[in-house]
Amino acid sequence: MSVSRCGSCTLCCRIARVPELNKPVDTWCKHCDIGKGCKIHESRPDSCRNFECLWYTNEDWPADLQPSECKVMFERLEGTDVIVAQSSRGYENAWQKPLVQRFIRMMVEREGYAVIVRTEGVHQKHMILPKNRTRESVWAEVKQFAERVGITEK
Repeated sequence: MSVSRCGSCTLCCRIARVPELNKPVDTWCKHCDIGKGCKIHESRPDSCRNFECLWYTNEDWPADLQPSECKVMFERLEGTDVIVAQSSRGYENAWQKPLVQRFIRMMVEREGYAVIVRTEGVHQKHMILPKNRTRESVWAEVKQFAERVGITEK
């Protein structure tokens, strides 16, 4: 991950789960220099190496959707048609901002993704589905993903 594209955004270092470091969701990683980047970037764990922030990987996304700006981090679960949008404690309603809502609607309606919104501060999950998907089919896809990557907790 290039620090230049991330700029001062280090939200993934807080929101993402890092099993190799026993780091749970929504806690700052001990290796994060908040606002600057990862202090062990060259030797970071595989779960960090394999993580793909959708804002980072899509250079055509507006700057307003950078996680540090909109307070929501978007991640596509590899090998699925599921996007997880996560906000951290203190920003539980960030996903309801008009820009974020427009983006979620576009991903669901135009691209066909199911979007799961996780709000850590209140431990809620919301699911926004395209017309051809059911909650059950999406949860089955998420479960298969979790088993494939070795995640045993919800």
